[in-house]
Amino acid sequence: MAYRKKSSEFIIVEFEGDESLTGSFADVEIIGAKNWAVTGKLIEKKGEIKMDTISMARELGKLIQADPRYDAYIKAKETNDKDEELQKLIAMILQ
Repeated sequence: MAYRKKSSEFIIVEFEGDESLTGSFADVEIIGAKNWAVTGKLIEKKGEIKMDTISMARELGKLIQADPRYDAYIKAKETNDKDEELQKLIAMILQ
């Protein structure tokens, strides 16, 4: 199956791969260039577990929630949500 995706630098990358790549990230070696895109070859990594986008997002969420800054954010949010004067000021700004 031919794929045409964008890299993290928004460069169009064309490469061949099977349907299991749909919705996931892949490592691609750039092997050629065209006018508006580059061509690549899928890098096969032996023994590596491929994760789909949903699994990766869940893992990222777990890491974020394990960070102490996340707890501080939640506490600050709860405090601000309970502050009636602050909520009135926000409502006035949003009108």
